[in-house]
Amino acid sequence: KLIQAFGAEPGFRGAFDLELQGYKSKNLAFARADALFFPLALALVGLSTLLTVWIGGHLLAQGAITLGNIAEFIIYINMLTWPVTSLGWVASIYQQSKAALSRIEPLLKASPRSNRVQGWSQPLPWAWSLKAVHFAYPNRNFSLYISDFEALPGQFIGITGTIGSGKSTLWQLLAGQLTPERGSLLLGDRALDDWNESVVYTHTAWVPQENYFFNDTLLANLRLGAPSADRQRCMEVLDLVELGPWVSALPNGLETVIGERGVQLSGGQKQRLALARAWIRDPEWVILDDALSALDSGTEEALMSKLLGDQGQRGIILISLKIKPLIQADRIYVLHQGELLAQGKHQELLTNCALYAQLHRMQVDGSGSNTLALPIFDAQI
Repeated sequence: KLIQAFGAEPGFRGAFDLELQGYKSKNLAFARADALFFPLALALVGLSTLLTVWIGGHLLAQGAITLGNIAEFIIYINMLTWPVTSLGWVASIYQQSKAALSRIEPLLKASPRSNRVQGWSQPLPWAWSLKAVHFAYPNRNFSLYISDFEALPGQFIGITGTIGSGKSTLWQLLAGQLTPERGSLLLGDRALDDWNESVVYTHTAWVPQENYFFNDTLLANLRLGAPSADRQRCMEVLDLVELGPWVSALPNGLETVIGERGVQLSGGQKQRLALARAWIRDPEWVILDDALSALDSGTEEALMSKLLGDQGQRGIILISLKIKPLIQADRIYVLHQGELLAQGKHQELLTNCALYAQLHRMQVDGSGSNTLALPIFDAQI
């Protein structure tokens, strides 16, 4: 759709055809070599036998060898046929296996997780805690330092800051996708690295910026983390994220196929479906990385009101560039150029944090200048 929207189909079609031609040429070359291998091997064996009979016949006529010597030599040649042929076959298989191994080698070299803690050493729910956590990207001029961060069970925690301030890096640290170089990142009473990944993911639902959907029905994608959820529960969660009326109006309802990567959905629908997929699991924590960015103001406000009304003892950590979804948060953390600039409730930050106050004015009131805006390093930081 993007290529069509920009009228770039001819250029991309040419590039795609070129790639296909290269792929076709390489596969045809391989097929020709493979097709010639066994006939050529058999031809060489036959030629060897013919030469043996011809040369052996001359030697037999001269009395240098006997007929039995010729028969023995022919038998030896046939005995060597399979070992020599198999060497070439194994060499071909080795090259194919080497290419395949390069794709799975990173997975084979991944550190085992079996030695990590399998269960919880304290009753649920549990808290997140970061103390003097430092992380730096090896090939980027950016580092993140979190002096003090705490998220208690049942709390609604907000994290904000402009583009490039480190919000997504913090999300990846919490998700265990990145490992801090220094400091302590605790989940409950243990370091996050001590927990088995499967245990953490069982009790925590993650919603990243970019969500993946399978070429399947709405129901199948929604049930990904909760396969036992019935249709009534699915519709309740869809109503919670403001998708219920839309799904009910579809001809096939929950059985509607949404296409590869959810191509049939709009940006806002993808975000809400991803949130519903996380919420339906009833996890202890839901951690969202800018998961409401594609929603309009009215939908966003209604959705947040419903989520907080259904929160119960579930903890929510919402990372957002927008201030409005965070106004009701129990605590908001403001990041600035990779550091924790301020923390507190919405009204406290309006008074005590100039950057937060300006972001609020720019987004809510439409006033304020960009003089405090941060340098843009990377939208994924």
